[in-house]
Amino acid sequence: MGDVRLGRAQGPGTEAVYFDDNSLIMDPEPTATPVYEFSNPQKRAWDLVVDTKNLIVRINTDRTRYEKTLRSKMDKQLFRLQQSIASMHTRALLYDRNKVEYVWEKEAVTALDVMDVAHMQTAEFHRDYREAERKHKEAERLLKNHRDIIQKPEEIEQKLEMNAKELYFAKKEVDRFTTLYNRFVEQFNHISKQKEEHIAKTLKEHFDLHRP
Repeated sequence: MGDVRLGRAQGPGTEAVYFDDNSLIMDPEPTATPVYEFSNPQKRAWDLVVDTKNLIVRINTDRTRYEKTLRSKMDKQLFRLQQSIASMHTRALLYDRNKVEYVWEKEAVTALDVMDVAHMQTAEFHRDYREAERKHKEAERLLKNHRDIIQKPEEIEQKLEMNAKELYFAKKEVDRFTTLYNRFVEQFNHISKQKEEHIAKTLKEHFDLHRP
C-alpha cells in the first residue's frame, strides 16, 4: 500500500506506518567482547530469574493498559474521520473546501499522534521481550555451567521452568498488541484512501453533470 497523506499536507509525519519488528535490528559492529567471570554465579542466576519475571509482569500489565487506551482512542478517531468524509458533499467541496480539509486534517493528525505512541509502545514490548528472553537464557547457562557450586539448583530450575512458560504467553501478548496496532494503521490508511476517492468521485460527477 502506498503512502497515504493527510489532505494536501506533505512531508514527514503525514503518513501512518506499519510496525516492523526488523526495524529494531541493526547490523552488528565488530567489537571486542569482554568476558566477565561472576564470583557468585548463584546470586547472578537468581538476579537474572527475578529480572526476567519482572519484565514478563511489565509486558502483561502494560499490554492490558495500552491496548485499552489504543482501542478507545482509535475507534473514536476512525469514526470521526468517517464523519468528516460524510460531510464532504458537493457544495462543501466547491465552496468550503479549505474548511472541510481542515476538519479532516485535524482529526487525522490526532489519529496519527495516537498511532505514533502505539508504535513506540509496540517497540517497547519487543525490546522488553527480547531482554527477558536474553536474561532467561543466561540464567539457564549459569545453572548448567555452575550447577555443582550452586546451592539448591533445583529451586532455580523450577523458577526457570515457570519463566519459560510465562515467556511463551508473554510473546503472544506482544504479538497481539503488534497485530492490533497494524490493524489500526491499515484502517487509517484505508479511510484516507476512501476520502481521496470520495472527493474525486463527487467532483467528477458534479462537473460531468454541468458540462456544457
